[in-house]
Amino acid sequence: MLSKWKASQTSGNKAIQTLKLVWESVQAVPKAENQEDEGSSRDIEQTPVQKTAPSELTFEPEDMEIIRTSNVDAVTEKHAESLQDLDRHGGVPATEELSLVAFRVKSLPLACSFGKALHLNDDLIVGFIDLPSSSVLHKIARQLVDRWCNCLKLEEREEQFAKLLSEYKSPDFKTGREEISKAMESKTDLLELCHRLNVNSSGFLQIMCTSLTFPSHIINRIAVKMLNEWVHQGGTRERLLEVAQAFRFHDAAVKITEAMEYQPSYIPFISHGSIDHKGGQLTLGELGITVSIPEGAIPKSMRSVVTLRVQTHDTHRFPVREGEVVISPAVECSLTQELIKPATVVLPHCINHHERKDDSSVILYTKTGPETFGRSNLTPRISQISKNEIKFPTRHLQAWALSSNDLQGLQLKCVVFQPLVMTHAEKPTLRVYIVHPYINYVEDITNKEKSSPVPYCQVMKEFRFSIELRARDLKILFVDGTKRNKRAVNMPE
Repeated sequence: MLSKWKASQTSGNKAIQTLKLVWESVQAVPKAENQEDEGSSRDIEQTPVQKTAPSELTFEPEDMEIIRTSNVDAVTEKHAESLQDLDRHGGVPATEELSLVAFRVKSLPLACSFGKALHLNDDLIVGFIDLPSSSVLHKIARQLVDRWCNCLKLEEREEQFAKLLSEYKSPDFKTGREEISKAMESKTDLLELCHRLNVNSSGFLQIMCTSLTFPSHIINRIAVKMLNEWVHQGGTRERLLEVAQAFRFHDAAVKITEAMEYQPSYIPFISHGSIDHKGGQLTLGELGITVSIPEGAIPKSMRSVVTLRVQTHDTHRFPVREGEVVISPAVECSLTQELIKPATVVLPHCINHHERKDDSSVILYTKTGPETFGRSNLTPRISQISKNEIKFPTRHLQAWALSSNDLQGLQLKCVVFQPLVMTHAEKPTLRVYIVHPYINYVEDITNKEKSSPVPYCQVMKEFRFSIELRARDLKILFVDGTKRNKRAVNMPE
């Protein structure tokens, strides 16, 4: 076989050319494998370039300006101080929701990480851990002493250890460690030993995590204690949902989100969906928002319960430039990583639609990191705008909003309220709100009016209107049953 193979081999330039072809074919293998990893099961072949149909978007690499900010959207975490504050953050989690989350905590290291995510300090976490037997106490004590000794310098180790033995009235160096460990009769004794060895609560937790394994029912009990303390400190559903999503407790995240969606007093708009390598769709039907995530946009090993939310208060702030105005809802998404393939987003807007030129007046702001935002122009080539909505691609879904420098096209919203109960002797009083539709939400205004000392109700359905740049006042015409009245309200500069 080798003789025949040798006889058939070419030499010189032909051999070199053959070797090059083999090398190029080898180089092509990783590329093919990478394309398969991205979800493509088709054979690799060259296809002719097709022109994009008018109804389709052209996906191009995102050409965006990166803006670095200093806590532009930072929200200081504080405990809810009133029932209204709790309602705005989803209310207090139900016992079933807390139990679902606690059940997913399976190990002591995970329990410690979970406690820190709830912003519980190490001293509290140590207090929640019940040590089941004297043998466990003795084991931890030995680990504490060994770790302490190993951290001492050789020249001072003997002296320091002798001092420790004297505190426990044990003069024997050989049996000293064992006698110290046997002196531990409770967790209080262990904490006293930690104090003498200058080991803080964090170090104590680290030793327990590396040397002990607890049954699942004990871990669940620890997690329940943590959650009860956290709720006592003002924990809310909204924060518990963030923690459940961060730890990928999918069933608990679904349960919490559903509870928030059906809670009448929860004002923000929220929805959820399960997203994996095959993609999926998220919608906020009340606002006309849709996010379509294609197959291969996230890694194969990843699956998440993703929430889509629009706040009606404390809305996400973007570094919008002077001369621009926000024209869409500020949307937040729990999917924080950059997508492998762009998602297609449909957003409502509040501008008068007109034919756009290539230098588009619509700008996309997306959050790309803790203190970074991306800013890019949505040209007609990569986006579509209609009377009520804008469609565009993006790889960043953590938070986003649209702005425009076409201030003349901005549409405002008018909402009118009247007292819910009024005597015949009282004069009719109306409260007229002229608001930006995506900064001051009617739902939030309605909730405030209902809960005011004199409850007000909405008189008529809100409507949109535009103001010409030359207008100096806004004329309001109303009828009180007998005559027509006209009022003029000065427009701010």
